[in-house]
Amino acid sequence: MNARIASAVFGLAMIGGSLAADRVAILSEGAAASLWSPAPGVARVLPPYPANLADKSEDACVSLGYLLKEDGSTSDFAVLTSWGSKTTEGKAPAGHFDPYAQSASAAVKEWRFVPAGGGHANIKPIYTAATFAFSSNPATDLKPLRDHCVIADLPEFIKRAQEDAYKKGNLNKGQMQRDRTQNPPMIQPPPQR
Repeated sequence: MNARIASAVFGLAMIGGSLAADRVAILSEGAAASLWSPAPGVARVLPPYPANLADKSEDACVSLGYLLKEDGSTSDFAVLTSWGSKTTEGKAPAGHFDPYAQSASAAVKEWRFVPAGGGHANIKPIYTAATFAFSSNPATDLKPLRDHCVIADLPEFIKRAQEDAYKKGNLNKGQMQRDRTQNPPMIQPPPQR
């Protein structure tokens, strides 16, 4: 299995089942703009570089899947892809990207949306993604970093991840990964010397 999608497979097995059951449309990043707009007067919070990381020299990105609910709020966060400048493809230790996922989830949790054009007819929840790049160097161009994690075709990505999870029987692991992503452990900062 492709190492880039390995981290997403487990969470998507459970998410995908509920998406299909509820008939939630899956839209690639940016495609929701025709249906939903950022709520007026609500700042679109962007995630900061995780303050609780001891080593702040790694550039990283995460693509965070989320459910945009009928009321315009967000939930059901799952890391779909992740990349780090100091990690070898597929070799990041378990939990390595949790601080980035926490930061991204906290930001997206604050986002609010309203139906595009002000209409409320046929408003349904959608599942989509947002991709974030992290660098502690303010001069870094974030676009090339972000490009490591962007998923061009989210519906196809989820379909393939679900198929792989079902083939491997990873449904229980999927629930555990989803729980860990949505409620990641708090990482304590290193003691001050």
